[in-house]
Amino acid sequence: MRSKRPAVVGWFSALGIFLLAQAFALKAEPFDQFTVEKIRGDSCDIKAKGAQDWGKAAEGAVHPAGSAGRTGGGSTITLAFDEKNRFRILPHTEVVVSVSTRDARFRKVIDLSMKAGNVEVDLDAFPENYQFKVQTPTAVCGAVGTRFKVETSAGRNNSFQTEQGSIFAGSREDGSFYAPSIKAGQKLEADAAPGRENSYTRLKVEGGKMPVAFGSRDRNMDVGDGSVVKTAQERSSSTGQVALKVEGGSVGGRGSGQYVMKDGKIEDLSDDHAGAGLVDDYVSLAEKEGALQARLEKAKAAGASASEISGLEQELNEAAQKATEKRKALFQHRDVIRRAVRSGVDAIRNRPAQAPRSPSH
Repeated sequence: MRSKRPAVVGWFSALGIFLLAQAFALKAEPFDQFTVEKIRGDSCDIKAKGAQDWGKAAEGAVHPAGSAGRTGGGSTITLAFDEKNRFRILPHTEVVVSVSTRDARFRKVIDLSMKAGNVEVDLDAFPENYQFKVQTPTAVCGAVGTRFKVETSAGRNNSFQTEQGSIFAGSREDGSFYAPSIKAGQKLEADAAPGRENSYTRLKVEGGKMPVAFGSRDRNMDVGDGSVVKTAQERSSSTGQVALKVEGGSVGGRGSGQYVMKDGKIEDLSDDHAGAGLVDDYVSLAEKEGALQARLEKAKAAGASASEISGLEQELNEAAQKATEKRKALFQHRDVIRRAVRSGVDAIRNRPAQAPRSPSH
């Protein structure tokens, strides 16, 4: 009688091969899941990918990308992709973890999106062909192989700093600011308020000068330590026209005052009474427009009434129109001044040479 043992052994061998293949498949795709490594406090929750409700976080539990974590007062939760790459969610913070392959420059982009709060990231062995980003409602920060911290409140006030290496940070929706290299010991605070037609930012630099681009990422200027800079510009991913109000410190080697930047060149309007006033007015109006945009988005998210939404829409449209008109007036004024200066220089250059005077006797 023929034994059936080989069939049983073959079945177990096939199962082993299948499980081994699954293990290799999981290992070959890092960052597609995270593990709850450490919990501190009683208010740490996880919403698994596709779930409708939050559940209590449990140490050792593994969750796929697309899941979210949140903390309440006095609580923190550490989530690890592996033994060398992890992040910590600090109190009163909600984070959604996602993975994308849409950016052709990277094999994968790992994204932590948070509405408010604080996240500390520790990347000790992050692959070079991957990108790691933390996004707030108004800004984005990222790095490779370093330890950094991102903080945001009210959806627009952001803070970026790193303990080692360097990180980048910039406006999430437009080109209003981009800092390509924030180094250890430095801190960038960015109040970013994109409006419907114009964007406002307030930047503060601490710990030494750092390069910052305004309007477009390819136009870096050194912003000095202790500088406070307010800017206003058309809401766009790249624009050549930016108004700057420097309140302490320096931008591009220039101190406090009112400036305009066009096509990467900064011009001082501080001594031009009309021009300086236009800069002040435009910056102020762009800030108001950005604040109204934030109020509208918050009202929509909270399920405000149709009449309240309509009222805010009208306020926002009016604020955007006023800010845009002031922007156009500012750069028209700038062009008039430039033409006048060029005309004066040309007149001096083209002035007929005077005949030499006869020596007096």
